Amino acid sequence: GEILTQQLKIEAVDTVFSLPGDPMTEISKAMREENFRTINFRHEQGSALAAQAYGYVTRKPGIAMVPSGPAMTNAITALETARSNCWPMLLIAGNGDLARRHRGDLQEAPQVESAAPFCKYSVAVEHPRQIPYYVHTAMQKMMDGRPGPVFVDMPSNVISSTADEDELTFPSAVGA
Repeated sequence: GEILTQQLKIEAVDTVFSLPGDPMTEISKAMREENFRTINFRHEQGSALAAQAYGYVTRKPGIAMVPSGPAMTNAITALETARSNCWPMLLIAGNGDLARRHRGDLQEAPQVESAAPFCKYSVAVEHPRQIPYYVHTAMQKMMDGRPGPVFVDMPSNVISSTADEDELTFPSAVGA
């Protein structure tokens, strides 16, 4: 959670639209500690639609964060709306533990594949040291050319794992 929060801060993100829930708790905690403005919703679709509308109104990336499985699939409508309208949006969703992938982990879903048709970039993080790279790459692809939505899948074990500081490289901000 701290690694993701740090890279989002570097990218000048300060507002996140969220539906709290597992496995995103570590990320939510890190965002609170870093004074992110977090706007919570009672339904995933609401948080994702608010993020894409934020991207439209501000022309800055709208960031939505939702739990796994049905929560992520409920956010796909916002990805398509952002794609159709060229609005910058990043959807971050939790997912099942990588070690239990394809074995029916709690609310496990093929999220990367589900988001791909509606995004400029859809990726799953497999180790905490990859978080800065994938978030930066997502932000870059989101803003390059015609703005549009991107998706980053965060498995539960990646969220709760740690990385040594010497393993981490935090790219500088993408910019406008």
